[in-house]
Amino acid sequence: MAHDRTEVAVHRGMPAMTLAEAFLRDAETVDKEERRRTIEAVLDAGMYVAEVGGPGSWEAFEGRAFFRRVDFLPSLEREGMGIALVGFFGWMTITGLLSPDDGCRIMGSIRDALPRSGIVDELVRRAGPASTGGMDSAS
Repeated sequence: MAHDRTEVAVHRGMPAMTLAEAFLRDAETVDKEERRRTIEAVLDAGMYVAEVGGPGSWEAFEGRAFFRRVDFLPSLEREGMGIALVGFFGWMTITGLLSPDDGCRIMGSIRDALPRSGIVDELVRRAGPASTGGMDSAS
């Protein structure tokens, strides 16, 4: 079955919820729990970037600082946020909402913030070549 890509034009200054929904529309399959986790992670990231760089300043995202803010969460929940955010920032890079350099740096910072997460590490390695032209050379 063919998958319809996002039909509305998205831009980096859109509210985090709108961007999360656009990202999820482009995802192949997302169950309800994954959808909830992704929206929560993107909203949290949106609040963080609004505080540190201003609304819509997604390039200001820094994984270590963000995950320090949520270190009270269980490690599995933080890892789930990392998985969702790697997907989201990879999507933002592929769609041109982030530059390849910013996307690479952000996904690497998520990986560095969650060093014990083999899943996040693997996702960043796989996302890199597709979205940024090669994570390994820039991280």
